[in-house]
Amino acid sequence: MERNRDLIIWILNQVKNCEENLPVFISKGTQYGGACKMIDVGKYNIHDLYQHALMIRDDGLIEAKEFERTSDGYFSVIVYRLTSKGYDFLEINNNQRKGISKNSLKRSKNMRS
Repeated sequence: MERNRDLIIWILNQVKNCEENLPVFISKGTQYGGACKMIDVGKYNIHDLYQHALMIRDDGLIEAKEFERTSDGYFSVIVYRLTSKGYDFLEINNNQRKGISKNSLKRSKNMRS
C-alpha cells in the first residue's frame, strides 16, 4: 500500500471539522458504544482508511485507538483529536495550496495582458 496524501488530509479534516467536538469513529459495519461521530467513508476503501489512520497516529498527527478486527470482518479506529503536529500538517498543506492558487492567478493575469 502506498501513502495517499489526499486520504490523510481527508481524515485529518474529518477530525478537525467535527462540530460536536466528539471523537471520530472510522468503521464499516461496527458500532461504538461511546459518544462519537460516525463518518461516511464515502469513496474510500475502509481498509485503506484504517491503515492510513494508524500511519498518521504513528506519525503523531492524531491521537487514536485501534480496535481489532470484529466478527463481521471489519477494522475500526476511533480518533480522539488532532495533535499540534496534525494541525501543523493541515496548515502547511493549506498554505501550499494557496501558493499554487496565487501563482496560477498571476500567470492567468499575465496571459491576459
